[in-house]
Amino acid sequence: MKRQNKILKDFKKLHLLYEEGAVFTVFDTETTGLSPTNCKILEIGAIKFSKDGIIQTYSQLFNPNCKIPYFISQLTNIQQNMVDCCKTIDCHLPNFLEMIKDTILIAHNAQFDLNFLNAECENAGFESTKNKVIDAINNPTVIDDDLVRSQETRRILDRIIGFRLSKLLQSKIGAKSAGRVQSVALKLIVDREREIEAFNPVDYWTITAHFDKFDSDLFKYKNKELEKIYEEKEAEDIVKNLSDKYVVESYDQKKKNKKSPLPFTTSTLQQVASNKLGFS
Repeated sequence: MKRQNKILKDFKKLHLLYEEGAVFTVFDTETTGLSPTNCKILEIGAIKFSKDGIIQTYSQLFNPNCKIPYFISQLTNIQQNMVDCCKTIDCHLPNFLEMIKDTILIAHNAQFDLNFLNAECENAGFESTKNKVIDAINNPTVIDDDLVRSQETRRILDRIIGFRLSKLLQSKIGAKSAGRVQSVALKLIVDREREIEAFNPVDYWTITAHFDKFDSDLFKYKNKELEKIYEEKEAEDIVKNLSDKYVVESYDQKKKNKKSPLPFTTSTLQQVASNKLGFS
């Protein structure tokens, strides 16, 4: 494949470009294999930024129209059912190419990612990229473990919430996918964690009657809804005033139908084995 992209190595010049307001795009790909000749891109993630901050983000899964090798699924955590409902990459390339237009690309092992990206462009009838590129693998720095854990957390949020939600949306409103849910899910978790940290535990008492076949909590006393009892003496006084005789005034009897689970596929079997048995 003809090389179209110029690799930038003069970091003094790059720093000058950055200070002058140049726009950069950091991007990464996940693929079905190592060769762009017979393998496909599964996912592209990118952040477009300048010295003033983040301008745009991009994160998209693609249907490769082929089976994802087991090793790749283990490596990337991208399962077949996650991409089967997605569109192929040619449907999304125009938006991504517009995003990276006139920007300096940054990638880890950049030539690998560019070879795949340019191959997908040629297959879809688009012109190969000609952006200037910074190859991060040739310019290593100290790894920030906090940033690594942050990225891993956001990726997990997509996997356990976003892709599970996709099936529900498909059945209810015919949507293709729930998309990426990192920011929303992270906010919900943070809000919940703050509620937990701000919670002040308070002791309270409940009154429960134990019968032969069931237990019953007292929820109404003297024809009034019983709120939480915060004093032990108050609870003891209520118990003393209760009658020793109990009458069942009414009860409901209902039938509940439960559908048997669907037969296992490879991916669902792996998920159950991981969740129930801790297999990896």
